[in-house]
Amino acid sequence: MSIWELPKEPQFYNWESPITKIYGDIHNEIVRQDEENCTFAIEQAIGYRVDKDELIKALQYDRNQYDKGYNDGRKEIFVEELKKIKEEIEKLEYDDFDCNLVLPAWKVYDIIDKYIAELKGE
Repeated sequence: MSIWELPKEPQFYNWESPITKIYGDIHNEIVRQDEENCTFAIEQAIGYRVDKDELIKALQYDRNQYDKGYNDGRKEIFVEELKKIKEEIEKLEYDDFDCNLVLPAWKVYDIIDKYIAELKGE
């Protein structure tokens, strides 16, 4: 076995190096200090105090508003596409089909209308 391969014995897999833990703690402290330093620099540069928690709340709210708008737009486009499909179905000639084997057009229209109304929130 080379030095780069993991040992085959399972007892070695539960062992955790203490260096990783120490490094993780140091890294978290450095990140926290960087955040505080950045916040302090911003406060000095613009002359306003920045409340980190409130800023995070505002950004999360903005993100939720973006997602809501995106989903509303996606629904709107989907409704438009369903309307186009319905128009195409309405143009079809049903004289060439055996009506006993085909779903009546009015049922298809009702199904599509039901889904359009659902997506619109009606």
